[in-house]
Amino acid sequence: LQWYILEMKPKGVLDSGSHGPKTFENLTVIEGQIEVSCGESKEKLSKGDTFRFQSNRDHTIKNVSKQKAQVLMVNYIDPVNGSFN
Repeated sequence: LQWYILEMKPKGVLDSGSHGPKTFENLTVIEGQIEVSCGESKEKLSKGDTFRFQSNRDHTIKNVSKQKAQVLMVNYIDPVNGSFN
């Protein structure tokens, strides 16, 4: 597991590649509003929302608000086949 607070400037973008099979990202918005894109799927999240998705493909997190966004990220990355190997 890895966990951290992601702080994004207004209109900031975080692009990520696949973290390997059996990997998941769990996001909880603390402040602001974000949009998560993974494959063809897009989800808009606001303060207090939580979202979980399989991060085994390219994905993007965007701050779609005019203020700073703050997001708690908890990621499970498969210790055998994940991106840390």
